[in-house]
Amino acid sequence: MNIGQKGLAFRYTPQPSDTTEFKVIDILGIGLERWRLPEVACIRAYDISVLAENKTFTGYETRLCGLQFIRLTREQKEKLAKYFGDKILSLGRATELAGLSKWDFIEYLSENKVPVVNYDEDEITREFETAKMLSERRVITADNNPDGTISH
Repeated sequence: MNIGQKGLAFRYTPQPSDTTEFKVIDILGIGLERWRLPEVACIRAYDISVLAENKTFTGYETRLCGLQFIRLTREQKEKLAKYFGDKILSLGRATELAGLSKWDFIEYLSENKVPVVNYDEDEITREFETAKMLSERRVITADNNPDGTISH
């Protein structure tokens, strides 16, 4: 399966009586990325016959279906923001699924009081230690050293 900002594509084997028409779908994250985005409105963009891996057309039929997302509801965007805030989805992945630019999604997070940068105590300590170490360094550049040399 492939999923992106505007839709998703997947392979399937149709059943003889299958006349499924996708109007809404549930999107599930599996493995380490466990999440659910229910009832995403979509339309079928394409549905074509393809060769199954290591098979021919004479075996069972395999199809490639592409679904285009129509829009996300406010609740679905809120759910994506929560998954991002809970560190279930990365910023890039949540942005793709929301169908927004990264900056628009960051603005949406800000409006909904979801921190974009959410460090734990150890990460904050490391950041402050790095900042302190960098502030204690003294760098003299050629611009402000009379003989034109660079020294540290």
